[in-house]
Amino acid sequence: MLFRSSTHYLVTIEKTMVYAEAANTPEERETGLMNRTSLNENVGMLFVFPTEQKQSFWMKNMRISLDIIFITTDKHVLDVYQSVPPCATDPCVSYLSNAPIRYVLEVNAGFSEQHGIASGDPVYITASS
Repeated sequence: MLFRSSTHYLVTIEKTMVYAEAANTPEERETGLMNRTSLNENVGMLFVFPTEQKQSFWMKNMRISLDIIFITTDKHVLDVYQSVPPCATDPCVSYLSNAPIRYVLEVNAGFSEQHGIASGDPVYITASS
């Protein structure tokens, strides 16, 4: 299955495109990609927050490793956590943004390195049908 949410985005970082399922509501953001066993290539989840603030992510109930990309309100990559493994401890490790952000993109582990995604890269986000 490619998408579960009814809202989707096309996220472009430099020249790399990701077809992202939306996590717009508190419920969608809480569930995220929990319990998924795989992601297709160039597919991810975009978490959209109603206000700009520091965010913290964890990998509770995850079955796959992910890259976590924190994106600023003015749409630039702030931080990239590469190849974050599923949670193996209780409590889970938290991955924090270094500054206030508005978006987080989760993609397959290794995606950021493979596509040269780094802090400062411009990000373009458009609604997709």
